[in-house]
Amino acid sequence: MAIGDVPLVPPSTAVLVAFVNIFAPGIGTLILGFSRNNSDVVLTGILQLLATFLVFGWIWAIVWSWFLYTKSKNVIELL
Repeated sequence: MAIGDVPLVPPSTAVLVAFVNIFAPGIGTLILGFSRNNSDVVLTGILQLLATFLVFGWIWAIVWSWFLYTKSKNVIELL
């Protein structure tokens, strides 16, 4: 997974997804995927959720959230 695979969202959305992913790994990603009707993001959220039991999913969700937030800064620059 590269930062280019992460969707472009407003910073407030990125922070909300990150907050949810910290306490419920994969759930924030799932919500984002369903709200954007993006099957790739939904699949990522499902895999993060399933991998949470191996601790890998929790780390993956946090890293993915960081990528989402980093990329969201581009939204501000585009405005």
